[in-house]
Amino acid sequence: MTTIPPSKPDAETPPPLATALIASWRVRVAALSSVVLGFSLWSNHLTDHVGYASSLFVGLLGSVVSALVGVRVAQLSRGRPASAVAAAAALSAVAFVLVALAIVLARGLFAPACAPATGAVYALLFALPGPVLASLLGAMLGSAIHRRGVATAAAALLVPAFVAWSLARFYATPTIFAFDPFYGFFPGAIYDEHVPLTLAHVTYRAGTLGWIIAAAALLSAAWDPDTGRPSLASIRVRSAALLVLAVGATVGVGVYAAGPSLGHRHDASDIARVLERRVSSRRCVVLYDRSIDARQAALTARDCDVRVAQHEDFYGVRQPRRITVFLFASSAQKRELMGAEDTYIAKPWRHEVYLQYAPFPHPVLKHELAHVVAGAMAEGPFHVTAVGRWLPAPGLIEGAAVAAAWEGEGDGSPHQWSRAMLEAGLTPSVASLAGLGFFAASSGRAYTAAGSFCRWLIDTRGKARFHRFYRDADAMAAYGESLPALEARWHAFLRTVVTPESVLARARTRFRRASVFGRTCPLLLADLSSDAAAHLDAGDLTSADRELRALVTHDPTDLRTRLMLAVVRVRAGDLAGAAAVAAEAEAALGPAAGQRIRSQVADQVWRWRGASAARPFYEALDASTLDDDEARTLIIKRAMVDRGGLRAEVFRDLLIGRGELDPSPTSAMARLGLDPLASNDPWAAYLAGRQLFLAERFVPALEALRVGDVATLGESRVLAEVQRMRAIAMYRNGDLAEAAAAFSALAEDESRPTGTRDAAADWLDRIRRESPRR
Repeated sequence: MTTIPPSKPDAETPPPLATALIASWRVRVAALSSVVLGFSLWSNHLTDHVGYASSLFVGLLGSVVSALVGVRVAQLSRGRPASAVAAAAALSAVAFVLVALAIVLARGLFAPACAPATGAVYALLFALPGPVLASLLGAMLGSAIHRRGVATAAAALLVPAFVAWSLARFYATPTIFAFDPFYGFFPGAIYDEHVPLTLAHVTYRAGTLGWIIAAAALLSAAWDPDTGRPSLASIRVRSAALLVLAVGATVGVGVYAAGPSLGHRHDASDIARVLERRVSSRRCVVLYDRSIDARQAALTARDCDVRVAQHEDFYGVRQPRRITVFLFASSAQKRELMGAEDTYIAKPWRHEVYLQYAPFPHPVLKHELAHVVAGAMAEGPFHVTAVGRWLPAPGLIEGAAVAAAWEGEGDGSPHQWSRAMLEAGLTPSVASLAGLGFFAASSGRAYTAAGSFCRWLIDTRGKARFHRFYRDADAMAAYGESLPALEARWHAFLRTVVTPESVLARARTRFRRASVFGRTCPLLLADLSSDAAAHLDAGDLTSADRELRALVTHDPTDLRTRLMLAVVRVRAGDLAGAAAVAAEAEAALGPAAGQRIRSQVADQVWRWRGASAARPFYEALDASTLDDDEARTLIIKRAMVDRGGLRAEVFRDLLIGRGELDPSPTSAMARLGLDPLASNDPWAAYLAGRQLFLAERFVPALEALRVGDVATLGESRVLAEVQRMRAIAMYRNGDLAEAAAAFSALAEDESRPTGTRDAAADWLDRIRRESPRR
């Protein structure tokens, strides 16, 4: 009789891996976290669609969770082949990503879609690779480390370790962007809304793919099914896996080694080599691109010396070392080399600022230098105000800089603009400005209000107490009062600030813009706006109209989009449609917005239909809602369309363009030379002098810009502009005494807007500091 041996007990046969994983509390928590993450991304417009921001968060948090799940996969896979382990780990990561993104995608049922095809590319590049790599690395840790708790801890530290490395590079180098194997890419600046997909992103992810292949191959080569541990014996017999491992590792190492040339990382020496040129002054070093004129770079260095001295006096501190100014040729070059395209950056702990080129005096240099000099008031590694030495207080950081770089706010001072915001109910709370809530308001509102508050603190309570406040943002320790109490006093002060009605009216438009978190599809709007502008330039009015209407739907607070839409309507011959655009803007953004668009409509009618057709449009405009520059230009336009003839054609060539032809100073000057009456016409003298001034031909500009001639026009705004241009021209010619007298007259002219007078006072201070007798 044949005896059949008993079968092994069922308990020794492992259940299917999927069943084991589903039964694991860790996997269940991971699944729940994916769902929670997906719904939490609905909370703001930056992340409520499948795009860059949502992919960033899914990639980062998915990597953390997937590494932990990968450990558990390895621990549950004893007795199973290596291919099953690698597949289970990778698929668990893919499942996390797909669930989270599917929930985000479902948001589209309740809100406008945001370029789903582009969003899919972002998801493939930034959301998916990191979690897959993390899960495989987690499985490797789970198989290699016998103690379950130690393996879990190592997996939990995996992603934070790489984040810490990115932070270390942010601290040690000029760059603010970061490429990372798990979250993919971080541009560095929240306010920088343009995050284009570039070849650098693709090549970096090619490196990540190499590491994914290498990790999967190593796991397959070393896995011993019997023990669930790595085994040298297994490696020796799996030559094919070793070959795949070598290929993947070669790709990963190669991409990393080529990182600087591929645009994945740069240090100060890399950037200095690209910029090539250097000029030094007493307080500053300017590194600049060779395409920038050496004279402008030298002027920037000279400007830097003045600004550093001004900030030292304002804050009551001493800047301990030279400041390095990185002056890039363009915003695109700045983005490629250090990461900020539409945002200016300073790193106080490195005593460096990063700017794209602008003619002297650079409009943002003073503000960015203020961050560096203010670092002398701060403690901690970053030399900025920080709660507990480590958590920056962005509102106080930016407010201190605006308080020092007080000029440059157009017609009004930051106090006047803040008064206008208060009247319109748009003032951000001081508590939000002192914390991360600073980013919830638009940059214009947040910066202006923070600057007004900080300036008020310094002017009324002194520098020493502000030093204490800037150290750690502790208002009670610095002033013996809470932030709400100080805010109430600041608001009371603002109500005493005399503010022109025009500033009050324009503030309702200027500060109505939503923050980056309050706009639908904010990171995709820049690309859509560029497409619309390109189609408009090419004469494709249908496409431009469609894209601009979509932009208005996504962000009804953007006046620039509505201005472009009005241009499209005029070019299409739809003047009623252009008027409707203005009316809609006025209803949504206030009377100043409507007037800005009607002014644009008048310009376009002049450009495409001539002076006689434009005359009634210009006459209907209300100059009281325009800023001083716009109002002055309107005076000139009205005068020219009233005259008609050759003179009107000259100004149309200069200011507006004609039909398909863009504005051309060269054409305008040529036409002016053909006019036999131009030599005795003060308007012609103003036109010629202004063009010579803008071309930095200061000696002939002074000859053309004769105050007595322009005064006969009876236009105070035009006369003030002539005085300003003459003062700057005299300064650039080295005639400091005459320039000082001219700026003094402007600064004391109470008929001029406060912003204009503040700017003139700043020029006076510059001249005083540069005067040889000082």
